[in-house]
Amino acid sequence: MSKELKVGDLVVINTEEPGWEHLEEKEDSHPLKLQGIVIEVRKSSYVVTFDTWTAYLKGKDVRKIS
Repeated sequence: MSKELKVGDLVVINTEEPGWEHLEEKEDSHPLKLQGIVIEVRKSSYVVTFDTWTAYLKGKDVRKIS
């Protein structure tokens, strides 16, 4: 993974990645537009909770904010 995150880090979706451009069209209250918390670090992905949603993301898909 390009950057190392650890459990407890706050992240947001990296909307600069082409796969996440569609997120800009969603309402501001959409869970993936909120801050997420890394709850697990796996070999090739991160498990992140956004409000009531859980996402399995690659390092390029998130930006660390804390």
